[in-house]
Amino acid sequence: MKRVLAFIISFCILFLLCACGGAGNSSATTEPAKGPLDGKKIIFIGNSHTYVGNVVSQVYNKNPRQEDRDHNIGLFYLLCNRLGSEVNVTNWTFSSHGLASIFGESCTTKGDCFGLDHKSYMTDRYFDYVVIQPGVGTSSEENIAEDIAMVVDFFKEANSNAKFVLLGNTSVYGNNKTDTPYPGITSYYKTLAEQGFIMADWGKLVNDLIHGIVTPEGSSVTYNKNCFIIKDGFHPNYLSGYIASIMTYCAITGTAAADIPADIFQDSAMVISLDSHLTKSYSNPEYDTNCKIILTTQSELEKIHLLIDKYLAEKPYLQN
Repeated sequence: MKRVLAFIISFCILFLLCACGGAGNSSATTEPAKGPLDGKKIIFIGNSHTYVGNVVSQVYNKNPRQEDRDHNIGLFYLLCNRLGSEVNVTNWTFSSHGLASIFGESCTTKGDCFGLDHKSYMTDRYFDYVVIQPGVGTSSEENIAEDIAMVVDFFKEANSNAKFVLLGNTSVYGNNKTDTPYPGITSYYKTLAEQGFIMADWGKLVNDLIHGIVTPEGSSVTYNKNCFIIKDGFHPNYLSGYIASIMTYCAITGTAAADIPADIFQDSAMVISLDSHLTKSYSNPEYDTNCKIILTTQSELEKIHLLIDKYLAEKPYLQN
């Protein structure tokens, strides 16, 4: 009887050990779900209207080499990473540059890179997504079709299946040094959409928020220009950069912004980065901003996510 009992006990222990071991192995081999952009290569092209808001983190003009610009960690990268996608983001933005200076034979912008052929520093132009922020000004307005076609041709030579994204900005709507809107640029957005561009015109949404044309439903926060633009009066801040990053991600993947957790600025490291940005960008005492309140309040960001979905669905650029 004792032998039978000992056998039964030994069998039960062995069974439990196997069960626990199996469960442990199952847990160890389970990988988190990959996001829709995992493994993709994405390049952002533009100027300070993209990097000041930290969509991509700034790389100075004196560093034209691609190796200094690949694997860029800005808000767009952090968002993708948060959602399960390890992406390689390349920052091809240069201060005060239009597309013609970046992709012409010789850079015409005064400064560290005057006379350079920026294209010659791009050793790998194979990208899955090419995100283009048009320049601002009369020249960019008059030549937008030619400039964008030049960029498209350059990247299609390396990858005929590359997808192109229009990254709008607030400056073309009049939030610039001269308060001049550039309808020749915004009216061309419709043509780009008809050509198959993915449209992420975050500038329209932010401009409408600045002027009270639209407001987050149920919000108790005051929205004005200071919420989105730094003290110089025309460059976007981190809130604008956040909206640009979310809208770009949603436009590319088809993900609803309402389904994206609004908690990226709950991380202490992000708050430290935000505080540093605000200290630098809003040093004038009279220039108050609700930027931090909005970014660190999940319920407030969720309201903005709903507006992002609204603008992506309504496609206001088709009305131009």
